[in-house]
Amino acid sequence: MLQRKLTLLQTCIQEERLAEAVEVEKALSQNLKTIFSDGLIQQQSDYEQLLSTLNSYSDLVSKLIELQCSTRDELVTHTQVNKKLLIYKQFR
Repeated sequence: MLQRKLTLLQTCIQEERLAEAVEVEKALSQNLKTIFSDGLIQQQSDYEQLLSTLNSYSDLVSKLIELQCSTRDELVTHTQVNKKLLIYKQFR
């Protein structure tokens, strides 16, 4: 289940579907919290698999944050350009 959600998160990030990526990340985060709080890690192989999953999760969250920041910057730039155009049109 975790691997499927990681794959879905990666797909959402690659396709720049931010809203869906955030929702998948929240669900994945909740699943990881449940695993740790319920003590579901009982074997070394479980631990190793979870460690790999956490590393992938960390990388994807970093990419998601970068995507959110770049999208925010693009929106700010677009808004500033629109404001300048409106001012220009008022003085024409």
